[in-house]
Amino acid sequence: MRAIVAQRYGGPDALALVDRPEPTVGARDVRIAVKAASLNPLDFKIRDGKLKLVLAVKPPIALGCDVAGTIDAAGAEGLDHIRHRGTSHPLRSAR
Repeated sequence: MRAIVAQRYGGPDALALVDRPEPTVGARDVRIAVKAASLNPLDFKIRDGKLKLVLAVKPPIALGCDVAGTIDAAGAEGLDHIRHRGTSHPLRSAR
């Protein structure tokens, strides 16, 4: 998979488009086949190192948590709904 990664803390020149291994799906995880992603102000603060005291991550850091796509894998415990902002949303069956 390809990802925008902050190779170090810094400005836009710290970013690189890199190939990364496909993530493994844990028992309670989902994997999303991303069709679109964006960087938002939080990503820029992470890239700049302004959240080092709050987030325990160190470069290289994959950025772009705002994504749109489809779930292409779900963990062994199954998935029948998604909880967002305190509301449960049932998923349509793909079967």
